[in-house]
Amino acid sequence: MEFVAVAGEAGRGSTFGHDFEWSKLNQLEGLASRVADQLAEAIIEGRLKSHTRLSEPEIARTFGVSRTPAREALYILERDELVERPPRKGARVASVTEKQALDVYVCRAYLYGLSARMCVPRLTKSDLAELSRIVHMMDLAVAGNDVRAYYSHNLAFHDHVGWTSGNEMLLKLMHGMGRLTLRFRYMSLTIPGRLDASLKAHHLLMSEFRRRDPDAAERRVREIVSSAGDAVLSHFFGNSSRPVRESCQVMTPYVAHADQESAIRVRALSPDVRQAVTSAKP
Repeated sequence: MEFVAVAGEAGRGSTFGHDFEWSKLNQLEGLASRVADQLAEAIIEGRLKSHTRLSEPEIARTFGVSRTPAREALYILERDELVERPPRKGARVASVTEKQALDVYVCRAYLYGLSARMCVPRLTKSDLAELSRIVHMMDLAVAGNDVRAYYSHNLAFHDHVGWTSGNEMLLKLMHGMGRLTLRFRYMSLTIPGRLDASLKAHHLLMSEFRRRDPDAAERRVREIVSSAGDAVLSHFFGNSSRPVRESCQVMTPYVAHADQESAIRVRALSPDVRQAVTSAKP
């Protein structure tokens, strides 16, 4: 396919041959994204199980598209770690590992905890009303044992907290954890008892938001996330040692206030490190 560059403003007047149309490229990309979104939803919700074979022709027929957007959709999901391509076996739904779960939940505990802390001084009456409304919807989802609805409302709740934090980089990091994180979040809610436990913790978090207590809000969110992670590791991988909670307890920095002077104290494995940090002036 011949490339012809026409003089003028960058990108203006360029063509990739007579048979190429940018609108067709955009249409293919849009189709691929829509197919990827629907496949991702099925994988996240467990309707497509690990190691389920994903055939391009079958995907194309199912979604009424050509094989090109079907193929691109699989590449998108492979980048998102929802699809894998073992040698000589073709594309299939990726399995999840204990290491992935631990890594995801430790990172989430810190990012989401920081998000809660930072949002507290910025919370308006309107924010509190919206968060209360979402928690009420979570109440209804639990009453109806509706995991899918609870999952959706839970995402909306923490997205609102993230936006309210006012830290765009933090929000990018939270969203940048990708669809693998969403898969684990949905998995956690399918564990018996987790819906009730999560709902109770979010009601307590709302109380801490109303009290304008950033320390308590951060601790609560880290507890919410670490409890969910440890439940996933125990239920799906047989690891009942509560490694997410342990990781958070070992590495969590916290600020203590005494005699009107702030001092940073860090729990650390090494007494030497603890001494060096606690003796430093902030």
